[in-house]
Order: sequence, then structure tokens, then C-alpha cells
Amino acid sequence: MTITEKMAAYVMEYGSSKEDLAMQAAKCNFLDTVGCILAGTVTSQFELAREYAAKYGSMKESLILGGGMTEAGHAALAHAVAAHACDYDDMCVYLNGHPSALIVPVVLALGDCLDKMTWEVLEAYMVGVEIASAFGRMFNESNYSKAWNQTTTLGIVGAVAAAGKMMELSQEEMTHAFGIVLGESSGNKANFGTMTKDLTVGMAALKAVKCAEFAKMGFTSSRLVTEGNNGFFQSIGNVVSTRPLFDFLEGGESVFLCPGLVIKPYPTCRGNHNVMDIILKLIKEHSLEPNDIQMVSCKVQSTVIDTERYPNPQSGAEGKFSIAYCAALCILNGRLDILDFLKKKISDPSVLKQMAKVTVTLDPTMQKARFGADVTIKTRTGASFQLASCYAKGDPLNPMSKEEVKNKFTYNAALKMKMECAEKLSDWLFHTDEWMDERHILKRIENAAWGELFS
Repeated sequence: MTITEKMAAYVMEYGSSKEDLAMQAAKCNFLDTVGCILAGTVTSQFELAREYAAKYGSMKESLILGGGMTEAGHAALAHAVAAHACDYDDMCVYLNGHPSALIVPVVLALGDCLDKMTWEVLEAYMVGVEIASAFGRMFNESNYSKAWNQTTTLGIVGAVAAAGKMMELSQEEMTHAFGIVLGESSGNKANFGTMTKDLTVGMAALKAVKCAEFAKMGFTSSRLVTEGNNGFFQSIGNVVSTRPLFDFLEGGESVFLCPGLVIKPYPTCRGNHNVMDIILKLIKEHSLEPNDIQMVSCKVQSTVIDTERYPNPQSGAEGKFSIAYCAALCILNGRLDILDFLKKKISDPSVLKQMAKVTVTLDPTMQKARFGADVTIKTRTGASFQLASCYAKGDPLNPMSKEEVKNKFTYNAALKMKMECAEKLSDWLFHTDEWMDERHILKRIENAAWGELFS
């Protein structure tokens, strides 16, 4: 079987239940992403995406939070922009990207459009993440260019799998859906730190819905679109081993269980998180005030250097990819806040003063870690405090608790609604399974914003 045929067979055979450990784990990531969508609705890029999607409002298929009904693909676009906008969305180690921000909006939109139960939406989300992870495994050990944005170039395969599951494509149609969507795979990292980074994820969500629709209509594609002559592998200029993908599809353990997905505790690029963990811990342990700190020296892994795109950021959006800016916020406020990354210009003298204390250098010896960091804080009195970290909070090897994920959701929801409503919504979603037997879950969430969760 070809790669697309094998993936299609996996999608057709995939099933889960509320009792499965994988579904229990997936619920946390699904809800975390819903929270990220809620937080993202306060951003200007979501407002623009919602305005664009509203042009297709004559097709009342799916709800956009705060924006009425529109065509399903464009609802997915708007919510994918929101999910990714705050850089608070989860990550998959194998994909080296953000599967949930792309896939959750797709299944939510189609769940609305096709009148599906939420457990069916969740199941489609799960198979999408599994396929995105399996596809990504082939590139982990290759020299796949660092310029490509894996969230969209590879993750779009998972998004179309989820769409196909929701639309009940046949195995033949699903095979062609994969072939169609791989012709639409795109995205690079040049736009990181700009609104277009989020739009790229939104466009991938839209493409996934449309490609599944075209396959259902009868459009066909090459069965060798991935590994064949002039196929996906050749187009990115790589020799890729297919064995990791086939090993997983032939009986590998769910990615939700092994290794699990990364859930972010901070609304910023994951490459910064070990540094932030260390700074916050050292400040708390040694009761350090901003004026106590003379210098913050960060020695980091090469993967962190890759994400350190703006050593001197000019805006909050660029600040997500700046260790100095994130460190300054931690020093001043003891936390990172979404609103700090919505600033059009970084000009606060107190922030700039703390940023000037931070240096970032490569430690080429640091290998066995994920975005590893070794941080030393020197004080004005001559004291020096040092700590290293290999796996930041939220990593499967250093996971957030369910209560911590719930609190994150509550914080995100409170950007959209009153705190009382956010807390009630969080309790309903995290402490019960009632919502899994609902239809049109987005309407429930919209009602929660108005204090009408159970109306």
C-alpha cells in the first residue's frame, strides 16, 4: 500500500470510546485548545479573520464565536487563527508543530455543519492528531528544512484526516483527500512574529475542509503523491524513511499516551519556556526583586537559538520569539500575560531596562533535552544563582496537572466573558462528561459568555 492508502485505511478503522485512556488524555488537549480559541478572540487578527469569514454568512453552516453563522471552512479558518494567535496552543513532539490549533477548529466547524455529537467531534480530532504525528515522524531524523512551518506543511495531513472522518468519506475518497491536500501543503517560518503566522494556520484549516469536500465530490489524485516521482518527498528535497510512519499505523501506541502532547503554561514560543521556568523559580526561591538583578545569562540548546528570532523585539508579537522580552516580564511581573503580547510597540522603560540585563548564548554541548536551558542570575550584591532545565513545564516528562490546565482554560475564557461565567464553563467541561453528548458545543460556549450556559 502507498502512504496515502495506508493512512486512509487507518482513518477508516479508527475508533475510540469515552473509557479509552487515549480519549481521556485527548479531552484535556481538546479543551485546552478551545480555551486558546476563546483567548484568541480578543486579538486583531481574529477580528480580521471573522470579518472575512462573515462574507460567506449566507451559508449558515457553522458558528463563529461572537460572529454568527457562516460556511464551515471559513468558520474553521477564523477559529484556527484564534487558536494560534496567542501562541498558547499545544505542541506535538513528533510533528514539531501545533496540531490542535489546526485540527480542533476543523472538527468544531464540521460538527456544527453536520450536526455531530461532541464525542464524535473529539474522536475525529484524535484521529487527525494521530495522523499528523505519524506523518511528522518520518521527518524527525531527516534534514527537513528548518524554514518550513511543520504545523501547516505536515499538520494539514492530520486536518484533512479529521475532516474526512467527520464527513464519513470512504477509504477511496480519503486516499484522494490526502493526495489533494498534499498539493496544498505550504507555509514557512519567515512570518513568525507577524499576524500572517496565524493566518497560515487558518488557511490550512480552510484547505483541509475544502480538500475533503472535493474528494467527496469525486476529485481524484495520485496514490504516490508522497513517495512517488515528483511527489512530496522530492519537492522538499529530502530522502525520508517511511518506516516510522508504517510502524505507528500498524499498531503503535496513541500519541496522546506516548509521549503525550505538550501543553503550554506560557503564551509564548515554546523555545522560551525552560528559561522562563528557571527565572520564575529562582526569583521565587531567593525572593529577588527587579532591582536586585544585575544580569541574567541564558545558555541554551540549538533548538532554542532557532526560535530566538527577535533579540530586540519591537512589538508584543515579536516578543513571543524573544527570550529577553519574556524574561523581563517574568522579572517585573512574576508571570507572562497574553495582553503583554498584544502591544503594538514595546516602549515601557522598565521593560527595556530589564531586557538589557539578559544575554542568550548557544551551548553546543546541550543535547538530551527539549529546548534545554542553563540560566544564571547575578545580583548587585555579588550573589549568583544557577539552574538548568531540560524539560519545561507542560512537557509530557514534566506535565501540567488537570487542575492547572483547567485554571489556564478559566483564565483564557475570562478574556471573553465574566470570570463567574468562565469558572462555570470550566467546571462543566473539566468536571463532567455531559458536554460530550451535546451537539453544537460552540453554541453552549457562546451561551456561557452571556451567563446562559444551561439555558
